[in-house]
Amino acid sequence: MLIMGNRRSAGNLQITTVELGDDATYECMVIASAGHPPLTSLPAFLTVQVAPTAPVIDGYEDGALITVQPPEAVSLICRSTNGKPAASISWLKEGQPFLYSTPSVITETSPHSSGKLENAVSTLELLPEKEDNGIVFTCKMEHPALAEPLTVSVTLNVLFAPSPPLINGYTDSTIVKTNDELTLDCSSRGGNPLAEECITLTVGYGDNNAIFRCEATSVVLDEPMTAQVILTVLFAPAFVNITGYENMVHNGESLTLTCISGNSNPAASIIWLTGGRQVQTHQDVVTEAQNGGFITTQKLNITMAAAVDKVDYMCQATNQDLFETVHKVVTVSVMYPPDTPIITGYNEGAEVKARSLLRLQCYANGGNPLATLQWYKNGQPLESVKGTSTTVASAELTIILEKTDNGALYQCNATNTATPQPLQANKTLNVLFPPDTVRVIATPAVAAEGDRVNISCVTASSNPASAITWWRDGVPFG
Repeated sequence: MLIMGNRRSAGNLQITTVELGDDATYECMVIASAGHPPLTSLPAFLTVQVAPTAPVIDGYEDGALITVQPPEAVSLICRSTNGKPAASISWLKEGQPFLYSTPSVITETSPHSSGKLENAVSTLELLPEKEDNGIVFTCKMEHPALAEPLTVSVTLNVLFAPSPPLINGYTDSTIVKTNDELTLDCSSRGGNPLAEECITLTVGYGDNNAIFRCEATSVVLDEPMTAQVILTVLFAPAFVNITGYENMVHNGESLTLTCISGNSNPAASIIWLTGGRQVQTHQDVVTEAQNGGFITTQKLNITMAAAVDKVDYMCQATNQDLFETVHKVVTVSVMYPPDTPIITGYNEGAEVKARSLLRLQCYANGGNPLATLQWYKNGQPLESVKGTSTTVASAELTIILEKTDNGALYQCNATNTATPQPLQANKTLNVLFPPDTVRVIATPAVAAEGDRVNISCVTASSNPASAITWWRDGVPFG
């Protein structure tokens, strides 16, 4: 402090650096001459303003999120300390003065300031509801020593139950096919925290009648809330299968073909076709499959005729909603015997020489299936070279003739599944062959002159019989 001016006539007090200790009452006293009391001026009051500390909300940092579950109450205590005078505290809701509550405000002397500094405390009591979720409450502190107010804020995070969940992306009228990509979005409106889940799947026929359930859970719910959809997936049959055609049938026999579709939704309808024309048959029989689709079965009764070797039958299954079709064709074969076989390469009774080459061909025309041919010699089977064409079976037998082939019975048998007994053709060979040996036999072997001797000429077998000529000393006789 400086006292300025002429001390005899005036005294001015100048405080150059104001401190809190300068906050006091000041008087000017003039000391009179002896015998006169001093003169004292009226008191002058110097108030020193001290800016308080920035406001704080007990237990929370600026910008903190306060989680509360109704009907739980929230008490917000805002403090601004060591101010002179005490700070002025007010509350804002979403930046606007909070008019619907009267906070308590307490001003108290700061215990460490010789009674000159004051603390301001304001308490705001709240009973938050779900509408208060996300609301920002601000404590605003103003003071004459500050050019601008200071604030501190918190945000309420009010927990409350969501609405029942709702599944979007599928309704009962939605058409879903296999291999479609389906996105199901489950959302629950409102609620804190929000609940939403999304699932994307490529639909297969195994998803038909599948139940997709969405559960909404929250810390404020005792039990989850649920929603569900049951998918209806349309799919065509992947295949058809035909049974009953595996074995050939005899001419005139009846046969039942059975066509079974693969799983389909809705059920497939079946038709039979042959020669490009639809055949009238039984009604479809529909049964449920394990995963909610349907299997269709239809039978076809036919009577086979021998006019043709085989007949093609087509079973066609169609999913009418998807316009998708699958089919299968099978061939039904009619059994009938071949014609009686014929043998070529040798005419009955013709003469053929031993050691010559003879080729015998056996042919059997027609038959379904074609005939199986087998050669026999005197009842013993022989190997042959076999062949087939479109309608003829053949078997060729190559023989180097021997004398044992003379009179031998060569037989060709033709068989198939329609012949109860083999069909036969045969040839008996006439093979010419010379005798192997010639012997001359004298009886008796030793004779005296004048004895009678019987001389015989004997040949081995031959065909035809051998002609015998006698010679004596190189001269024919007899």
